[in-house]
Amino acid sequence: MRTIPLLFSVFPVLFASALGPSHRHKHGRRAEAAVGQVGEAAAANAAEMVGWTDGSQAEQEPKRVGAIAGPLPPDMFPDPKRRDLLDQRTGQVKQAFLHSWNNYQKISLGQSGDEVKPKSGKVDNSRNGWGVTAIDSLSTAIMMNLADPVNDILKHIRTVDFSKSRTKQTVSLFETTIRYLGGMLSAYDLLTDDSRKGLVRNNDDLRMLLAQSTKLADALSVAFNTPSGVPYDELNAEMTGPKPGLDMANATNYLAQAGTLILEWTRLSNLTNNPKYANLAKRAQLKLNTPVGRAGAMVEPMPGLIGNEVFVSDGTFKNGGGSWGGGSDSYYEYLLKQWMYDARSYNRNSRNKWAKAVDSSRKFLRSYPFPDPPRSPYARPPFFDVQRILSKLYPGAGQFLNLFRVGHLPKYTPRPALMQAWNADKTVANASQHLACFDGGNILLGAQVMYESIHTPRSYGKWGQNDLDDIYQFGLDLVEGCHYVYSHTTTGIGPDFFSWRAQDTINLKTPFFSTPESMDRAYGLRPEVVESYYHAFRITGDPIYQDWAWDAFVAFEKFCKTEFGYASIKDVNLWLPPANDVEETKKRIRENWLDQQESYWLAETLKYLYLILVDDDEDWQVPRGYGFPTMSDVLNQKPLPSYPRWPGQQNKWVYNTEAHPLKVVGPEQ
Repeated sequence: MRTIPLLFSVFPVLFASALGPSHRHKHGRRAEAAVGQVGEAAAANAAEMVGWTDGSQAEQEPKRVGAIAGPLPPDMFPDPKRRDLLDQRTGQVKQAFLHSWNNYQKISLGQSGDEVKPKSGKVDNSRNGWGVTAIDSLSTAIMMNLADPVNDILKHIRTVDFSKSRTKQTVSLFETTIRYLGGMLSAYDLLTDDSRKGLVRNNDDLRMLLAQSTKLADALSVAFNTPSGVPYDELNAEMTGPKPGLDMANATNYLAQAGTLILEWTRLSNLTNNPKYANLAKRAQLKLNTPVGRAGAMVEPMPGLIGNEVFVSDGTFKNGGGSWGGGSDSYYEYLLKQWMYDARSYNRNSRNKWAKAVDSSRKFLRSYPFPDPPRSPYARPPFFDVQRILSKLYPGAGQFLNLFRVGHLPKYTPRPALMQAWNADKTVANASQHLACFDGGNILLGAQVMYESIHTPRSYGKWGQNDLDDIYQFGLDLVEGCHYVYSHTTTGIGPDFFSWRAQDTINLKTPFFSTPESMDRAYGLRPEVVESYYHAFRITGDPIYQDWAWDAFVAFEKFCKTEFGYASIKDVNLWLPPANDVEETKKRIRENWLDQQESYWLAETLKYLYLILVDDDEDWQVPRGYGFPTMSDVLNQKPLPSYPRWPGQQNKWVYNTEAHPLKVVGPEQ
């Protein structure tokens, strides 16, 4: 999640309540960027508002044919050349990390700078001068086994005074929690793991990480000092109270900002054996999980989907508009992940709330863009309907095709879907954000852990195998949809905001539909799309997701890499001259750079690219799926599974919304 405020001025009711801030991930993400300003041309192409009825849009979708993908068993069709290729690609991602890190360390870290400006090479401070790029990068450096950066960052953390901001900026509870607190707690967990113990040159650094985490949390705790227990987000620079001028009676916080604290604060309590930190986050979470509208406002227009603004004075909600994008995103992410972290303490309630939200989303919010041809030179045209058509013409053909991988033909051919935003009045909009593209990966992860639960004596309420089948396919469709958005730009990179025309309503009001043209054509080095590729690959085993991740990396290298790091870009639909005009091409690419490199570029985007390509089985990796049918299965006419079968292993780690892995407490018992 990430930022905050200025909402789509062209559609003040729809976008202000539904899309929320430009928060990021899976998140409500970035408080600095405006959620979007849309001109008249963009408005003409903006999303169609569709009245929400009974979910007929989703219900009319034809039932998919064929089993769902699982990876090849390790002894089937081994491909050493593929392994060599992945090793080369992994090495290039590590070099990208080192290019970013070395320039930051050289230019900015010595001055306690938060970032290096990638275009000008100057120091930047956006996160209170505590060195956010260093601390946010630490878990990635550990996982990449880079000893020098790890120990340099630990040395820096020792010097930080977390009791007050080094700058005059306000302090964001949310951003500070997910980047700084999450980064240090994750580093502690990783560096005490057997596979990485040898990285630390000074064992006292482990105690130091917990001490600094505790000091930071103690300073941030003042934000929870509200009548409702729902925290405000911005503290003053001295960290003694709210930002100057805050009207506590009418102050609101975003759902994602207040609801994306429980993993980090609970982990700190577990590691320090002090329950006060978890109790603060749990008190706030209880208000969010039992939403009540102020003055009778509708706050839950669809089961499990709630509004994205809450009053900190009494914990009531402002309205019911929301989305899986900025302002709401990581609240839904953490409903699942807090249960994954400690299923015994959270006792299924949070998981069931997540399941209800996903259930409503698949019924009422999924939309299918019209399949225009991809424009990106890096995109492979998807095999939209090959398997479905063949299965209709020749019964059994779908299952037969599942035995083979023809090019990149997956066993289940996803349709590119995107998630709509919603309003309190139950209207929806074909508009979304890059931030929301975590949704496919999160839903696939949920399907995996729900599958493990559903095949134990305690299965989840109404969900059975058919429901999991559809949930799983929904997740794959969403991953395909965000890849579809990437494939519809000239750079092969997706924009921060975009709209589309829905295939299933294409004949209603054609002039109002648009292709996935961006409403904000910038790209801020965001991770959500490659994050979903990562989850899709680990859970299905289909190498197409590795290739899509590599395509994205190649595009980042071409359009974002600078002398001093990697730059956000102004326009993902950058027009380039003919290929033989090399100098003009370089000039246009340089002119398209923005002088900003957020810390999550190293914490998340490069981490997920590394994890999907390194393709190892370290404990912090999401467990592999399996279930690819063997020839023996077919010859013996064993029924093919309608969803993947997963091994009985549990996720041993859970990733916070900044991609910092935390050790789970234990599985459900």
